[in-house]
Amino acid sequence: MTTATRPDLDPDVVSESEETVRLIAAYRRMRRAERRRVARRASPELRTVLAEVEYAMALERSPGSMAVALTDGMEMQAPHLALIDQLFQRMA
Repeated sequence: MTTATRPDLDPDVVSESEETVRLIAAYRRMRRAERRRVARRASPELRTVLAEVEYAMALERSPGSMAVALTDGMEMQAPHLALIDQLFQRMA
């Protein structure tokens, strides 16, 4: 069954959920500077959601950015590791 035919789902909630998915997809396509501007203007609740999106993006981006995300910034990306990172990305 699709969500449109299920009587137990509120159409407003479904519509809001679809809009949220669309907005997050648009956020993910933005450049880093644009994402920072959006986050600065966002409410605290929205910042929490955006932080989760950024975390997921870091995990997907590259081994180096994944290491930074998983260690809460304790692991830093050195220039020579960035080169290795680029090679891993090309291989993938």
